[in-house]
Amino acid sequence: MFKKKRLIAPVLSCFLLFFATLAATYVLSRTGAISNLFPTSEPLASFQQFHVISHDLDESGDLNAECELQLGGGVRLADWNDIVAYYEGGGSLDEFIAEVKMSIRDDMRPFFEQTIQTNKEKAASKSDNTSTSETYHHEYRISFNGNLRYANTDRHYFVGRHDHIKPLGFLDHDDLNNNQLSLGSWYGRGGYAICYGEFNENTIGVPLASFQNFHLIAHDLDENGDLNELCKTELGEDFRIADWNDIVVFYSEGGSLDDFIAGLKMAEREEMALPETGFPIQIDTSNITEMPKEVPDAIADEYRISKDGELRWQIDRHYFVGRHEHIKPPGFLDHDHVNNYQLTLGSWRGKGGYALAYGNLMGMSVYTVLLIFYGIILCVSLTIVHFLNPGWLFKEKTQE
Repeated sequence: MFKKKRLIAPVLSCFLLFFATLAATYVLSRTGAISNLFPTSEPLASFQQFHVISHDLDESGDLNAECELQLGGGVRLADWNDIVAYYEGGGSLDEFIAEVKMSIRDDMRPFFEQTIQTNKEKAASKSDNTSTSETYHHEYRISFNGNLRYANTDRHYFVGRHDHIKPLGFLDHDDLNNNQLSLGSWYGRGGYAICYGEFNENTIGVPLASFQNFHLIAHDLDENGDLNELCKTELGEDFRIADWNDIVVFYSEGGSLDDFIAGLKMAEREEMALPETGFPIQIDTSNITEMPKEVPDAIADEYRISKDGELRWQIDRHYFVGRHEHIKPPGFLDHDHVNNYQLTLGSWRGKGGYALAYGNLMGMSVYTVLLIFYGIILCVSLTIVHFLNPGWLFKEKTQE
C-alpha cells in the first residue's frame, strides 16, 4: 500500500507540465517559430522556388512572415531581384507566367488587340499573349530590394503581366523583356503573393476563412474534380464539400446571412452593377429581412458547393453559391435562393477558384495537440518513475 504523500509530487508535476506545454505552444505560435516545423498551408501554384499564396493582408502587413507561416521556415516573400536573376540566368518568362498562373492585366487587353490589328508583324515578334489555361490573378505582391512598399508611401510592390505594352499612366519601377513583366506598386488589401524558397510539401491545410462549420479553401480543380476528396486532404477526414442544404438549414434555423457573408468574406457579385446601366430590374423588397453590409476584406464572389450531394448540374456546370443582395440579374440561371436572392445557388464552368468545406474544425492546431500529447506521455513517465523510486524527487523520512 503506497503512501498518499507519494501521489502529491507527480500530480503537481503533471499540472505544472501541462500548463508549461500550453504556455510554450502559445509563445511559439505567436513568434512564428513553430511554423518552421509545421507549415499551415500549401501554395496555389509552384514553379522552381516561386510559390503563389493567397492572403488577407493590407499594405502594412508582413508578407515575409505570412510566407513563413503558410509554407514553413526558409520561405520568404519573393523579391523582384529573384525574378530578374531567374530571367538573366536564361529562364523563360513565358514558362514562369504559365506555371505561376498569371493572367494578362485587364488594362492590357484593348491595347494588345489594337496592336495586333495595326501591326501584326511587330506583335508576332513579341509574346503572343496566349492565355494560360487556368489563372489566379494578373498581379502578385512581391518586394523590391527587400522593401515591401514604395519609398515612404503605403503602395505595396507587385509584379504584373503586361505582355510588352505599358499603359499610359502606369508607374513602373522596373521591367523585364520590354515590359513583358512589370514591377508596379499600388494600394489594397488581400489578394495573391509570390513566396520564394524551399517548400516542404508535407503540410497541414488551414482554411482561408471560417464561419461555424463552413470553411473556405482555394483549389485548382475543374468541373470533374473531386472536391469532397480535396476537403478531406486539406482539412481532415471528417470534412466534405458544403452542400446548399447546409446553408438552407443554417438560415431556416435562424442563422444570419450577414454574419455568414462577413465570416466567409464573400464579395458582391459583379452582375450587381447592372442596375446602373439602365436595365429594367424589378426589385421585390417585401420579403427582405436583412440589409446588405459591406465586407471590406472580401476574398471572392462565388464559392463552389454541392446540391443534394451532386457537384454538377447536368454535365459540366459546377454548383456555386453567390452573393446577389436580393437582385437577380437577367439571364442568371438560379437553382435556388435564400432570403429573396441574398444568396443564390448558381452553376457554371471553369477551373480553379474557391470552395466551401463543411465540418467541425478543432480550435487547436495539430502541433498543439502533439505538444499536449507528448506532455501527457512525459507526465505518465514521471509518475511511474516516482512510484518505482520515490526518493528521486524528494527524500522520504523513514519511520522508526
